[in-house]
Amino acid sequence: MNRYNYFSEKAALEQEMLISLRSNSEFLLQTYLKDGIESVFNRLNCSMEWQKKLLFDFLVFELNAIHKLIEENNGFFLSIIGRGEGSVIRKMLGIEGKKYDLKWLEILNLLNEFYLQKVLNEKLENFACSVFFEMLNRKYDRIRRNDNSAN
Repeated sequence: MNRYNYFSEKAALEQEMLISLRSNSEFLLQTYLKDGIESVFNRLNCSMEWQKKLLFDFLVFELNAIHKLIEENNGFFLSIIGRGEGSVIRKMLGIEGKKYDLKWLEILNLLNEFYLQKVLNEKLENFACSVFFEMLNRKYDRIRRNDNSAN
C-alpha cells in the first residue's frame, strides 16, 4: 500500500521551508525592509506560488514585517493618507483578503497613532512658537517702555 500523496509531500516541504525561514529570519526581515518582497523571493528562488505565499505569511504573521515597514516609513504612508489615497495602502502592502483583516486593522491603528503623534507635535510646535513670540514681544515692550520713561 502506497501512502504517498501530493499533499503530504507538500506539507513536509512547507515544514522544511519554515525551519529554514526561521533560522534566517533576521536576514529575511532586513532584506524585505530594504529591498522589498520581490527581492526576498528572488534571493530564495521562490518560483512556486505556495512558496511565495508561505514566505509572505511568515514575514507578515511571524516577523511582523509590515509593522516594521510602517514604523520605518510612516512619513511616506502618512503622506498617502494626507492626499486622500489611504485605500491603496492595503493593496500596496499586499495584505488584501479576509486572512489579513486583523493585520490590516493593526496597521490602521498603527497609522492612526503616527498621525495623531504628528498632529500633536505640530500643535505643540505651533503653541511653543506662539508662546515664545508672545514672551519676546512682552520683553520688547517692557524694554521700550523703560527707554521711553528714561527719556
